[in-house]
Amino acid sequence: MTRLLIDRPPDQTRALVVKAFQETEGITEIAGEGRQIIAKTDISLPRVLWSYGETVYVDLSDPNKEGQTPIEVWAEKALWTNVGANPEKFKRRFLKEVDRLRDIPPEELEVTPPRSGTSSAASTSARPPTSSRSAGPSISLGQLGYPFAVVLGGMVGLFAGLAITLTSTTPTGVPVLPYVGALVGGISAPLGYHLV
Repeated sequence: MTRLLIDRPPDQTRALVVKAFQETEGITEIAGEGRQIIAKTDISLPRVLWSYGETVYVDLSDPNKEGQTPIEVWAEKALWTNVGANPEKFKRRFLKEVDRLRDIPPEELEVTPPRSGTSSAASTSARPPTSSRSAGPSISLGQLGYPFAVVLGGMVGLFAGLAITLTSTTPTGVPVLPYVGALVGGISAPLGYHLV
């Protein structure tokens, strides 16, 4: 978790956070009400082969005596089985955008309408803004399809390799191509995902 002090009142800090999320590469959905803003990534090419479903959370606190608004930023995977997810990458990108936008005066900082594929800061399409520790992750069917295809492809590859190993031998009795199963599994998993 990263804690920052923003030299702005809460409403201007909220606008800064939303603008930073809009400028962060890879963020496709921004939602939140009250003191929490949630940004999510989604499946997109070419990242589909190694990462999807990261979530970045920002909690705003009451301003301190100097008029600074503290914020807490953390990130997590949307699906625990996604071993390739890198939520910290999107957190770092977001923090770079916050640092870049902090020096822009609030009156010059315009929160633009959401890009295509994003929702507004008060979106109702995302899960309600609650702590991620108390609410379970929201999982879409698309997020489940990829791990299923990888497991299924791996199993197909394993059985193909086993069948080739048991049935194919050279005249001296040495198995031919015992690792073809790994190749078949590696190719069928990404292809199987696109069929889901």
